[in-house]
Amino acid sequence: MKKTFNQLFSDRLILQATTLTFIFLLLSVVAIAITWQYLPPIVPLYNQASWGDPRLADKIFLFLPSLIVLTGVIVNSIIARFYLNSMPLIARFLAITITFSSILVFIFDIRTLQLII
Repeated sequence: MKKTFNQLFSDRLILQATTLTFIFLLLSVVAIAITWQYLPPIVPLYNQASWGDPRLADKIFLFLPSLIVLTGVIVNSIIARFYLNSMPLIARFLAITITFSSILVFIFDIRTLQLII
């Protein structure tokens, strides 16, 4: 397993993209943790839903987008490992795509926290 990740992270772009992904995920979790005590028990999370109760969720669900991106990092790393030798461009696209996803989740979390507090 360690050999697999060493081979995957031997590509500098994939290493930088994955590092940036984890930085934005960490910033997102830290932002939620800092404002946790100021959050009400139910927050408006699903902004595309119709007005009222369908938009609301418990505040623990604020971690859900970060968890989804973390799952995407794991899945994309596994897929990128298989394509690294034969098609390195696809492996790089997977790493960059999940980096943009983590940036969008960070923006979503910050905007949601601004809306609530």
